[in-house]
Amino acid sequence: MAENKSLNVTKANFGAKGWAVCIYMFFIFFLNTSMNTGWQNCLSYYETTYGWDTTTLLSLVSVAQFIGIAACFITGKLATKYSPRMLSIIWGVVVTASCFCINLVHNIFLFAVLEMVAVMGQVVWAYTLNPIFVSTWFPRKKGVVMGIVTIGVPLGAGTTSKIMNWISATWGMNYCLYLCGFVGLVGLLFLIFVVRDTPEEAGCKPDNDDALTSEDVRRMTAENNALAARSPWTTGRMLKTKETYIIALCIGCCALFGGGFMGTNVLRMTSMGLEINTAANLMIFTALCACVASYLFGILDGKKGARVGMIGVMITCILACGFSALANGLNSMPCLIIGLICGGGVIGGAANFLTSLVIEYWGTANFKRAYGVIYPIHQIPGSLGTLVIVQLATRLNSYSIAYIVMTVVEVIALIVFATLKNGDFVKKAEAKWAAETK
Repeated sequence: MAENKSLNVTKANFGAKGWAVCIYMFFIFFLNTSMNTGWQNCLSYYETTYGWDTTTLLSLVSVAQFIGIAACFITGKLATKYSPRMLSIIWGVVVTASCFCINLVHNIFLFAVLEMVAVMGQVVWAYTLNPIFVSTWFPRKKGVVMGIVTIGVPLGAGTTSKIMNWISATWGMNYCLYLCGFVGLVGLLFLIFVVRDTPEEAGCKPDNDDALTSEDVRRMTAENNALAARSPWTTGRMLKTKETYIIALCIGCCALFGGGFMGTNVLRMTSMGLEINTAANLMIFTALCACVASYLFGILDGKKGARVGMIGVMITCILACGFSALANGLNSMPCLIIGLICGGGVIGGAANFLTSLVIEYWGTANFKRAYGVIYPIHQIPGSLGTLVIVQLATRLNSYSIAYIVMTVVEVIALIVFATLKNGDFVKKAEAKWAAETK
């Protein structure tokens, strides 16, 4: 079957069922960052009510994300054999139940367990399983799809503070985390009643491409299954390929910044003398910038490819780190605003490209296996963002120095990533392994 060249990969023509899948993924990405941001709003309540240390509570988020690396790896392996939808339902129940139960405990050990389970679960739910739906439902429109659904990332981070302030004023701070449980419940309802593993199961076609006949769809499915079955890209070979680490760790450096940036922004801005409401409003501003960036980087992905788009995100990340360092070092509001705009660009754009790069280099047939290896590796630096910023700022008594360190890290990551010129390494490796088996 000849590829349909007329398909516009940047057009959001997903069909009703395709849009339903997109809405589901949007909610899960929203949940991911709303939970991380939500902890910040509750810190003062737990510190005042129970005497729990703020730095310890913030650090638990990073610990949970780090532990989640193993869960991501295991779930990625399971997704190659079992239904990603059923795995999503299982993790969704775990996350949602944890969010609803967390306010019922008053012991720091039990609280820590529930917090870490919830944070770990939402990372797996959003970033291990969502991309599988993207690869199967939208193989050629993945750029614009990721650009749309990952708007949930900055929107969750930017609006959660405001929503939780209203909940706190209306019912009390202890009810705030119920918001995350409610979002998780919405995601579960979409999973159960709307989402299916493949578009064929839902009675539609990949990319909502009307040019595809039923025979074409069956042939594409059979070809992908055959390619996946005989693929030489085993987990062991993925781990022995240096490009695996270049892609994973360089994107992970952006995630390192993103986690620390959004996880500590409210505290960072209040340390500059801003009131909590002002900081919350600036978080909304950052979220709006990120929403625009998410869509624009998705378009760039569709037109220029994932590699070019990722380089753009990394340059934006360097600017965000630099201006954030200047903002706190000089107590400069203009630098703060520029840093928030650039930071929003990173938050909005970075979430798009791990999925896109894996598809671009390894293809849809190898996606589950390749992504299942690369995502956990990427999470190693990604999980440390909040912990690194909090510890550096606490020990050095300076957010400025913390962001100077981050600037150096991001520059190194960009230089390393730029050495990855194209995806020829995939074909070369496959040719080498084929020759070895003869």
